[in-house]
Amino acid sequence: MTIKCCWNKIFSVISLCFSTILIILLGLLNLMPIKIYLPILLVIMILNIVNLFLSFKIKLNKKIQIIQIILSAIMTLISIIGSFYLSKTILFINNLSDNGIVTQNYSVVVLKNATYEQLNDLADKNISIFKNDLKKSKVIDYLNGNINGKLIEVSDLLTFKESLYKEQVDAIVIEDSYKALIEEIDSEFMSKTKVIHTFSFQFESEDISKNVDVTKEPFAVYVSGIDTYGNISSVSRSDVNIVAVVNPKTYQVLLISIPRDYYVRLHGTTGYKDKLTHAGMYGVEMSVQTIEDLLGLTINYYFKVNFTSLIDIIDALGGVDVYSEYSFDSEVGYYFYKGYNSVNGTQALAFARARHAFIDGDRQRGKNQQAVIEAVIRKAASKAIITKFDSLLDAVTGKFQTNLEIGEITDLAKLQLDKMPSWTVKSISLNGFDSSNYTYTYSSGELYVMEPDQKSIDSAKEIISQVLSGQKIESSYGEVSNIKNPGIIESAPDQSNDGSDVIEDDIDFSLNISDVTVQVGENTQLIINNPKEDIVSWNSSNPSVATVSSDGLVTPISDGITTITASISGKTASCIIRVTNPLNIILPEDNEQENADIDDSNSDTTLGEDISQDVDYEEKQEENE
Repeated sequence: MTIKCCWNKIFSVISLCFSTILIILLGLLNLMPIKIYLPILLVIMILNIVNLFLSFKIKLNKKIQIIQIILSAIMTLISIIGSFYLSKTILFINNLSDNGIVTQNYSVVVLKNATYEQLNDLADKNISIFKNDLKKSKVIDYLNGNINGKLIEVSDLLTFKESLYKEQVDAIVIEDSYKALIEEIDSEFMSKTKVIHTFSFQFESEDISKNVDVTKEPFAVYVSGIDTYGNISSVSRSDVNIVAVVNPKTYQVLLISIPRDYYVRLHGTTGYKDKLTHAGMYGVEMSVQTIEDLLGLTINYYFKVNFTSLIDIIDALGGVDVYSEYSFDSEVGYYFYKGYNSVNGTQALAFARARHAFIDGDRQRGKNQQAVIEAVIRKAASKAIITKFDSLLDAVTGKFQTNLEIGEITDLAKLQLDKMPSWTVKSISLNGFDSSNYTYTYSSGELYVMEPDQKSIDSAKEIISQVLSGQKIESSYGEVSNIKNPGIIESAPDQSNDGSDVIEDDIDFSLNISDVTVQVGENTQLIINNPKEDIVSWNSSNPSVATVSSDGLVTPISDGITTITASISGKTASCIIRVTNPLNIILPEDNEQENADIDDSNSDTTLGEDISQDVDYEEKQEENE
């Protein structure tokens, strides 16, 4: 058997087969613009035709035949590698359509010193469930199928928690987003309790997409960032709330940041308003509809991301250049400079999470989060994305949810590959006023909220209108230049050396805290950074909320907000102190009659029965005494 009659023909046929597979996968992917796809298709066809012609029609000498075999092998190898990445991309895109699944996670919680270690230990014991839980019936069915316990329903979250503290029940079963809310309000909850069992339910979410031609018509996307680790499909509070208004004809993106504590009416509810972050506890649909009501804007799609997953995404991009309005120390060991900083995933997360370093607290954190998104958009829209494509696919798989359809995603990708436009990104933030109030989700006491500033909302609506109508807007970010690498706090320069780089204008010192929420009974020590004199004058704007001693020790007194100011030689620095009292069980007047006593005849009701009575443990305890 000679090379002439066999091997060159075999390699040519193999090359043709894998080239055909490559062409088919390119067509199935439907990601490339015609002007790119057709030349690739033409080159592959010509190479294979020439290769087959040389193999079967022309007599070649042995040396040329060897060269032809090598070329066929190279073409085959390229086709195999290309087909692998195309298959991976097609699989990734197809999996995006399976994003309608929502996961609701539950914990069975007992006191830390309790002897219960597993669910079966609670047989015939008193168990509380939260009456307002949207999946209450499923919880009852689950518990009924695993243990024969005794169930008490409670409609008030504070009473729900206190029933466990006072050992009036043996355990509580609570959805994880409500558990996180209790942990935020009561800092001792985690140390006083333990979780002995967890379970979850999965169900399909409501389709709230309003589809448009994303390459020709403006559209809006709600970006929900969950500041936790775990399954992205899990129901959780939304700590990052950004609306992206996109005009694909003018290549403009408007990012609107809405503070997590914005006091708004949850869509379709009555009674108290609520923090926007609590909307996520009722599903991404509630967040979308609530923001639509607030801005008078149709939100076409949502993009739900575990914000910590940005570590993987940004690392896969090879890092990004993010713009900082200030030089500041982060809370986890990095020093960021005013201007552009070249950051990896971990540094970007530290930048996006920083809050206490700023006088504006959450407001500035929202701006920083927008800056990270702008940096990701800029990097993803650059030619550098081609070499990072595979690692990026690995990084984002399973890290986000969206109701964008597959065809819409590929259309946007084709638009970018076809035109390679440079996008103009403008960032704005809604503003408000610090306050405290009762909320729809937690009506047992006042929580810190931000009362909306209607002027900032009206201004946002006007800019939204400009983007939708195609008017030109100015970018919030200048040309990328003078890029610096974040430093380590131990080696960071003194922030007071250059007045242009410090956060607080016209002062030579600052406080260790700029904005903090504390509880009654939780003293906080304020420390002056880089004081020039030892004589300090301290003042509280509202001593009935919190007092401050001559050495900067803050003592919370009652619910409310006060500003603590330190003065040195006419120069001042200040911080906002927000005081809450989570154990305050005085309910608002409208809710005084919500809870009723449990009748003794119902005290042994089992899980399988329909229970509709609430519990007022305080009154029951008084009766027993």
